[in-house]
Amino acid sequence: MRKFLQEKIKTLRKTKKLTIEQLANKAGCTKSYISQLEKGINVPSVSMLGRLAEALDSQVGDFFRNEDMEPKKNWKLCKADRRSINYPDEKVTSQLLTRAIFQKKMQPLISIIEPGGTSDDSDKLLHPEESEEFVLVLKGEIDFEINLDHIKLKEGDTLYFNGNQPHSWMNEGKETAEVLFVWTPPVW
Repeated sequence: MRKFLQEKIKTLRKTKKLTIEQLANKAGCTKSYISQLEKGINVPSVSMLGRLAEALDSQVGDFFRNEDMEPKKNWKLCKADRRSINYPDEKVTSQLLTRAIFQKKMQPLISIIEPGGTSDDSDKLLHPEESEEFVLVLKGEIDFEINLDHIKLKEGDTLYFNGNQPHSWMNEGKETAEVLFVWTPPVW
């Protein structure tokens, strides 16, 4: 996945006719960081993916889009064919649950969150205006913060909120959590 992501960032940057420095300035990071991403030396955090997408006038889903996919064959996705996203802290892995997410009105994914795993260790997540997020804890527990509200979700608990509110999550427990996230419109 790292190689696929590094190629997508570079391709989108070149398509938008941006230099590495211009993209770095727009995304609020350093030129060397963009270079590391494009070489596969570093993996962007979730919030950085959002900033890169905004800087490239794209959606996060564009980083994971496969242009070779035939639209008629995107109804079923076998578990073995799911694309995985590994977070930089190596404590969170998310699996995209649909093909061709850029063609969908919602985006589901399952995240496997090890103890100490977090949405991001630097920023709160913010999704576009009028976006909505649904969360279902399939296994374990997860702690959410929306604005300044702290919410503990246990197995079977759900959460539904406007995605443009600052939010973050973390597994503060001792067991691995498995969480279903659904966004509309797709934010990845």
